[in-house]
Amino acid sequence: MEDQYEPLEPSEVIEFLFRPLGAELGLSSYFQILILQGTQFAAIIQHNLRVSDEIKEQIFEKGVDCQVLKYGAKEWHSGKIKVKFTV
Repeated sequence: MEDQYEPLEPSEVIEFLFRPLGAELGLSSYFQILILQGTQFAAIIQHNLRVSDEIKEQIFEKGVDCQVLKYGAKEWHSGKIKVKFTV
């Protein structure tokens, strides 16, 4: 079965574990979980592409385990976030 991804709206919220992704992206946190809006996550990725090949593979190919709070949803939805660039 082929992976199915849905685009996030800019203000929808993403929750994921800080390590290793947050640390690798140069973010600072005292917490183990990061919660960001889709636009914040996109801006962080655009400004921090100097990461290990392992993290690049996770972000662009495999996807990052996360939970997403979508508009109108009553609870968080587990899944993966995968970054796609369009030129």
